[in-house]
Formats: sequence, C-alpha cells, structure tokens
Amino acid sequence: MCARAPSSPPPPPPPPPPPPLLSALGLRSLLPLPATGNALSSLARGDLTAPAPSLADTPPATIELWKRARAAYLASFEGFQAARGFRGARGVDSRDRTEGAVWSASNAALIRAQLGDEAGALREIEAVARRAPGSADARAAKTALLWSLGEGAAAEAAWQGACEVVSVGCLFYRDRDWLERVRRWPPAMVEDMQDFLELRVGRGADGGGGGEGRGPAGE
Repeated sequence: MCARAPSSPPPPPPPPPPPPLLSALGLRSLLPLPATGNALSSLARGDLTAPAPSLADTPPATIELWKRARAAYLASFEGFQAARGFRGARGVDSRDRTEGAVWSASNAALIRAQLGDEAGALREIEAVARRAPGSADARAAKTALLWSLGEGAAAEAAWQGACEVVSVGCLFYRDRDWLERVRRWPPAMVEDMQDFLELRVGRGADGGGGGEGRGPAGE
C-alpha cells in the first residue's frame, strides 16, 4: 500500500472587515481622517503672523477649507465610534477609541465656532465635556465660548474647573503661542480665549452680532 501524503494545514482566516463607515470610505485605518482634518486646518489658518480676518472678510476658498476640515473630523469621530474593539498600541483597548472620538469631536466643534456658529459649537463642546470630564481642552474651549456669548459667570466656573479640577490644569491655555502652534485652535477660538483672559467683551456679547469688534470693555 502507498503511504498517504500528509494533509496541508488549513489556510489562515481572512482579517475581519473594517467598520461600515470605513468600508464606505475605502480606508483600513482611522488615522488618515484626523490627519486630513489637521492638514486642512493648517491650510485654512495660513500665516500665523498675520492678523486673522473676520468671518465676513474671510475668502470663500478659506471657508471651504474650514468646512472640509470639519467634515474630516466629523467622519473621524463617527469612525472611532464605530470601531468596536479598536486595536491601538496597547492592543484592544476602548480608551484608544474614546480618546480618538473625543479629539475628533473637539476639533469639529472648534471649527464650528470658526465658521460663526458659536452657540452650536458650545453645544458640541458641552457634549465632549460630558463624555470626557477630565479634558482640560474641552473645559477651556467651553470657557472661551461662554465668554464670547456673554455668559461671564458660567465662563468663570468652567475656567475654574479647567484650572482646579482637571489634573493637567489651564496653564498652557494662557499661552497664546502654544494655543496657536501646538494645540492649533482656530483663530476665532484663540481670540475668544484672549478676550476672556484680558477681560475684553466677547464677539457675541452685548449685542455684538457674533463677529463685530474685539475692543476692550468700556472703550
């Protein structure tokens, strides 16, 4: 009798498919989405040494860049939300997914303020703060938006939370250069924070119309 040839091992199983949103986008990784938002935001900000124009004076092409950046961050948020069991550097860890979702949602909200909808941006930032109560960035952004909308007492309370409740603290958010070049907030949000720190009337306060003037209070 002839010896029976040994059977070959079964082929390895195929990798699991990406979440539905990523399949629709043709992406195997979440990383391109926030990276795209970062790149488009940098293009929209342009030269940081030049004064940022008001929304009314912003060229349409720049507004379109901001809108595309926000769309990329929103898609990133949805992707992280859908990526159950997201595998990061530490293995399967829901913290990686949560941190990615929070980061993306925060940036989308900041750009909404840049596009002139500060009330809408505040609603989104408040949702981020509820999900990530330890986020100094969310508390600082909430401070700036509340101040801009004329809610001084609420802004002070949010700032106290950023400075005293969150372990990271609020020190970095007092540094305009860090806010612009490292954290990379949009120009309107940087100005809102400066208004708060210097006790200037915010863009939307006292009937300011959401974008008219940033002169010191009382002038």
